[in-house]
Amino acid sequence: GRSTRSDPRMRKTAHGAPDARREQILEAAHRALLANGFADTSIDAIAGAAKVSKQTLYALFRDKSALFTAVVEREMEDFRREVPDLVGDRRAPEDVLVDVARWLYDHQVRPENIAMMRTLVGAAARFPDLVEAYHRFRVKASLHWVAAYLRQLVERGVLEFDDPEAAANRFALLASDGPRSLMGLAPLTRAERDRLARITARLFLHGLARPGSAAARL
Repeated sequence: GRSTRSDPRMRKTAHGAPDARREQILEAAHRALLANGFADTSIDAIAGAAKVSKQTLYALFRDKSALFTAVVEREMEDFRREVPDLVGDRRAPEDVLVDVARWLYDHQVRPENIAMMRTLVGAAARFPDLVEAYHRFRVKASLHWVAAYLRQLVERGVLEFDDPEAAANRFALLASDGPRSLMGLAPLTRAERDRLARITARLFLHGLARPGSAAARL
């Protein structure tokens, strides 16, 4: 579970104490929504799992839609804190990009992330704006750190292109699991993931290498 110690999401009461009830509710809603989807999750079930009354829940969240929105926004905050920081990483570019490809794949196939994607797909017709915002956020948050590193490689004369964000998006697609995980198929083994990550890094570096650079000779 998540630690609530010094968590910026924990709201303060008038006396300065964290409002743990809001976090309890969000945690219970997160588990219920990912397990059952929006349509099959009831406020009664969430309140029971959170060990709060429905009156307390409705005092903090207007309705189930507002609670679902808060759960998705909370997920976005969690993800923002997870992404690696590659600024200043001076290892060989292939080694760095292999690690990036591994991270992207591993993150995609986590059971909780697969469950969130399925929940959002199921709720897309009812919450199109929220689903679109989540998608935009995930794309931006997933790729800004990759794009920043690729921009460094351009500045160092390793790669040659003029759109780091587009390049990062292509890299992420190469490294991804595609629809396999969403369809319930088993993820790749560790050895298969390592092989995919190495192929992804080498293809990417060779395809965008500045002529005459070491990456062009891969």
